[in-house]
Amino acid sequence: MEIQKTFAETFAFCGSPNEGILGEGSFGTIVRRARDIESGDEYAVKCIKMKQLTSKARDDVRREIAVAREIHHPCLLQTFITFEEKGEMFMVTELMRGGDMFERLVSKGTLIEKEARLVMRCLVDGVKYLHERDIVHRDIKPENILLRDSSEELRCVLCDFGFAKKIPKTGGFRTDCGTENYAAPEIFLGKGYGKGVDIWALGVCLFLAIAGAHPFADESVPGLSMYSKAAKGIIHFNPEVWSLLSEDVKDLVTSMLMVDPGKRATIADVANHMWLSADNVA
Repeated sequence: MEIQKTFAETFAFCGSPNEGILGEGSFGTIVRRARDIESGDEYAVKCIKMKQLTSKARDDVRREIAVAREIHHPCLLQTFITFEEKGEMFMVTELMRGGDMFERLVSKGTLIEKEARLVMRCLVDGVKYLHERDIVHRDIKPENILLRDSSEELRCVLCDFGFAKKIPKTGGFRTDCGTENYAAPEIFLGKGYGKGVDIWALGVCLFLAIAGAHPFADESVPGLSMYSKAAKGIIHFNPEVWSLLSEDVKDLVTSMLMVDPGKRATIADVANHMWLSADNVA
C-alpha cells in the first residue's frame, strides 16, 4: 500500500510567508499559492489552523471537505487533495488567477447583458449540479465567484463550500448562515428553507452585476430597512438603468427574487429561461 506523502513533501509554497497570499479568513486561515514539487504545476492552498478552532468549527471544516470531495464540475472550484497534519488542514484546489467577481465589478463597473449571461450560464450549470445532488451552497455572492484569468471571457467558478450542505431527510434547514445582503427572506425571518435560497442569491448577484446596485437598497422608500423591503419584495428597478436593459433579464430577475419560495424560480426554470438561451442581445 502506497503511503501518502505529507504536504511539505508534495507541495512548496511560492515566495516568502508574506508572498503568494491569495486571501485571508478568520482564525488565521489563509489561501496561498503553491506548486507541486514534482510537476511544477501551481495550485491554491487553503491553510486552516485547526487547533485554533472550536470543536464545532473543526466539524464544519471536515463537512466542507466532505462536500468538496463529491464535487466534480467545471463551474465549481475543484478540490484535489487535503492534508491534516500538526494541527493544520491544507486544502489543495485549482488556482484561479483573475480575482473574484466583486473585485471585477469594483474595478471595471457593471457587466453588459452579454457578459452577465456568460457568467450566469456557468453559475447556473454549477448550482444545477449541486441541486441535483440535494446540496445547497448557502453562501453565493460575488466574492465567491472566482475568475479563471483576467481576460474578458469572464470564465468563472463558484467556490467556498463552507456553508454547503446536503438537505437533511427532515426536508430543510433552519440554520441562520450565509451573507446578509444575499440571504433570502426565509433565512432572516427564521423560517425553514431549502434550495430556493441559492436562487435568491443568484438573483441578487445578477441584479448587482448588470445594474450596479442592490435590488432592495432603494433610499427613496423611507422607513423601511433593506431587509424589510426584501421581505416585502420591493425591488427597485431604477428606470434610468433598467430602461436600457432587456425585458427578458428583468423577467428573470423578478422570478428569482420572489419572496414566496414556492413561487420562486427553480434552478431548472432559470436554466431554461429565454434570457439565458439568447445569443443576440448585447
